[in-house]
Amino acid sequence: MIRKEKKRRYNFLILLFAALLAFSSGISFMPVTAWAAEEEEEDSSAEPEEEVLPEGPQNDLEIRATEQGVTWPVGPDALWSDKAILIDLDTGVALYEKNADAQDYPASTTKIMTAMLVLENASMDDVVTFSADSVNNTEGSGIWRMEGEQLTVEQCMYALMLASANECAYALAEHVTGGDHDAFVQMMNDRAALLGCTNTHFTNPNGLPDEEHVTTARDLAKIARAAYQNEMFREIVGTEEYRIPATNMQDEEVLMYNHHKMICGKKTDKFLYEPATGGKTGYTKAALHTLVTYAEKDGHRLACVVLRSRGDAQYTETEDLFEYGFANFYNVNIKENETRLDQEALTEGYTVPEGRQIKSVEINPDAMLTLPNDVTIADTTPEVVYTTADDGSQTGEVIYTYGGNEVGRTPILVATEEVRQILPDVSAAVEEPANASGVTGFIEQVKTLAKELGMLKSLTGLAILVALILIIIFSIRRAFRRRKQKKILSKVKQTSAPVIGEVEDFDLDDEDETAEDIEMTVESEEEDMPEENPVDENKQNSEE
Repeated sequence: MIRKEKKRRYNFLILLFAALLAFSSGISFMPVTAWAAEEEEEDSSAEPEEEVLPEGPQNDLEIRATEQGVTWPVGPDALWSDKAILIDLDTGVALYEKNADAQDYPASTTKIMTAMLVLENASMDDVVTFSADSVNNTEGSGIWRMEGEQLTVEQCMYALMLASANECAYALAEHVTGGDHDAFVQMMNDRAALLGCTNTHFTNPNGLPDEEHVTTARDLAKIARAAYQNEMFREIVGTEEYRIPATNMQDEEVLMYNHHKMICGKKTDKFLYEPATGGKTGYTKAALHTLVTYAEKDGHRLACVVLRSRGDAQYTETEDLFEYGFANFYNVNIKENETRLDQEALTEGYTVPEGRQIKSVEINPDAMLTLPNDVTIADTTPEVVYTTADDGSQTGEVIYTYGGNEVGRTPILVATEEVRQILPDVSAAVEEPANASGVTGFIEQVKTLAKELGMLKSLTGLAILVALILIIIFSIRRAFRRRKQKKILSKVKQTSAPVIGEVEDFDLDDEDETAEDIEMTVESEEEDMPEENPVDENKQNSEE
């Protein structure tokens, strides 16, 4: 009995040891939850005691408008975030700014640019194979992939934007460029420049600390706005959770939750914001908290960016800024409400190409302004601006400002055409004979034909038109000649019958014989006719 009891205890100890060994080895029969910190994310919501919250208005737009003598909606008095901007997603207009052009580290909000480029250059069904560099050259937040492991682009994208997986950012960059990480970084910088970002430079696709990896609140807002136009991007950033099934190298599935606390209440629901539709978090010791958030309410779509924020202030201040924007601004269609700009005003500064003329001038029918609630389009100041590219092409815009702040812009669409040469109506200059109605009809037909064929638009058409005009003039001259010839024939018939036969021998169609020649011929034949014999006349009288 004692031996059996010892054996049971021994077996129990073996099973306990095996269980501990299995646990320490990572063997689990439950799904792994991926909620990795963004490189030592701080949980404390307490504000730093050594810092003092600044007082007074911090909205640079409000300050600028006041200097211009107009009012701008009063925003939150003070923010812990060092840099912030609130923009309208439809117009790109800034509604609130605080140090929006000062450079800082973006941390993982960098992944917005990475996601946008991947969606534009890869299929969601593509297979991504993790390289040694993607696994070994990244740190911080991730879902812990292994060299040679394979996921789809879709799975990597959700890991990128929900769990902020740094290794997935690296692997996606290599996938897009065929393994060239630096080439993808160049794509990021090129796209930033194309979007008008003037103070942004990327050195990696994940946002890990680098002194040369910088951006501004304004530039990051431009990138966020461009990415939000992609439907798949909107779907991903608005997702609360996502599961990655077992792979070729790991048996466990991974359950990921969105780190953005205004979207997902997994950790806490006190920051959930109903109008929020998506966003991206970021944190490093160098950058502190960075946050990009999208929100929609009553058809109004806004985006907010805060950089170098503290603790939970990133969420509370973002919500305050959204409420400020929704309550104080509205959008208005430019074309439907602008009455001050005619064609002459819209083309001021436009250089018409040689040999062409302006056919029409329009502005974008969908362009909008974002204005404070008590401001109308008539209160704004429009400025027409044209720029000329290296190839000579011109781009025009109308830029609207209010209180020194831009409130919207619209492109100018100028259409030109070749200059038409208008020729005089020669048919009206020639006196039309009474019986020349057929000629008039012919002239009208020629003019109609010329218009239909567009002859006046080319030198060939012009030459043909000149030839037709000459033919018309010749036809009119010929009609005059025929008319005069007929009068002469009539006169000859009345004078003498014999002459008629001789006149009838004239070739009336001979173009070289003029009416004067015919008249001279008739007169000559009249002189040659013999006079009546007076002797015969006396003889006739005698017989009587």
